[in-house]
Amino acid sequence: MRLLYTGLLLAALLGFQPDAWAQDPTILPRLSGSIQLDGLSNEPAWEALAPLPATMYQPVFQGEMTERTEFRIAYDDNYLYVAGRFYDTDPGVSYPVHSTETGARLPMTT
Repeated sequence: MRLLYTGLLLAALLGFQPDAWAQDPTILPRLSGSIQLDGLSNEPAWEALAPLPATMYQPVFQGEMTERTEFRIAYDDNYLYVAGRFYDTDPGVSYPVHSTETGARLPMTT
């Protein structure tokens, strides 16, 4: 009983709202062909998959995506595969990375 009260208290403190978190399940497609694990997602099997919808997390939560970003997820008899394509309209520009968790500035990469 004590565990139940602790769980209810924790849920209340964290703002537990099951309806707000509810979403329709995403049905993952089965791969239609073979892929090669080489860091590229250019095989016809990847191209046959529709990208998953994406949303911005930072700097504006659920804001309009500023760069084209694609995620694809599929499976076969043995594995779950995940691919991401992250496009940059100006790849020659480096931006400083700032950690909101620690407040530390991370080094820029060029």
